[in-house]
Amino acid sequence: MKVSIIIPVKNNEIFLNRCVESVLNQTYNDYEVIIVVENGTENMIKLCNFYEKNNKKITFINKVNKMRNNLKNIGLEKSKGEYVTFVNPNDTIDKEFLKYHMYFAETHNAEIVSSRFYTNKRLFNNKIKDYESVYRDKEIMKNYMLMNIRSNVIAKLYKKSLFNNIEFPPEEYYDEFRTMYKLYDKCNTLVDIKLYTYNKESKQENYDYLSKIDYCVEMLGFIEEKYPELINYCKVKICCEAIYLMSKVEDRNDRKYLFEYVKLFRKYAINDRRLPRKVRSQVMKSLLGFNMLDTYIKITK
Repeated sequence: MKVSIIIPVKNNEIFLNRCVESVLNQTYNDYEVIIVVENGTENMIKLCNFYEKNNKKITFINKVNKMRNNLKNIGLEKSKGEYVTFVNPNDTIDKEFLKYHMYFAETHNAEIVSSRFYTNKRLFNNKIKDYESVYRDKEIMKNYMLMNIRSNVIAKLYKKSLFNNIEFPPEEYYDEFRTMYKLYDKCNTLVDIKLYTYNKESKQENYDYLSKIDYCVEMLGFIEEKYPELINYCKVKICCEAIYLMSKVEDRNDRKYLFEYVKLFRKYAINDRRLPRKVRSQVMKSLLGFNMLDTYIKITK
């Protein structure tokens, strides 16, 4: 078995059928599908049982309450593939998703291959042209700190061995953010391909946005210990994350709390010419105080 496709499901029966059909439509055939369901409705359980019974590629795992673990970890434990990928149950993948990712993984002996995703059914051209950036060893973490590599777990193919001694945290708020930099730390070769292969449906997540800033501080300690030469890049990243989170939270006191992180790290971002003009403008506005930045974010949101 070459690839395990893991679909973690929480009450998404409306979209799951479409998701699974896109997975089964792959032009690359050496794969298995693992559907892990938590708190599934009766209809969802019936649907997953139907898929498992009628397609030998599919394994269905019905998580029970005593299994206190992240759904992704459960899928990883049951997976048999040399490579793994994760697909959200409300999304779909291009029919050549596995074909492209496996080609670049084998061509470069890469442990991670990352592609682009599109939203709102906007399909982009999949022609291979100026298609890849190859990062190796410490270049990987550097480019993650430089925000050239994203922290989402989807639209990527992983060598399964990369997850040895690494698990997603039980709490699923920002479990990707808390895990990806640890995977990048272990990775020797990452290929970023400029192909749009993953259809991510836009939806509003009910996230605990404030918790992410705590995880940023957790990441800062990791970088300080293992990549001290990247510490200032990490501080720029946290400053940008804090500004982004300010645009998401509703409570004014919560935004003030996030603003303290902007103040703490903005000096590292102010002169960073890599940042988009809009972000640099937001950082500069923070020098005029919370009210100015808060108003500016609301206007430009």
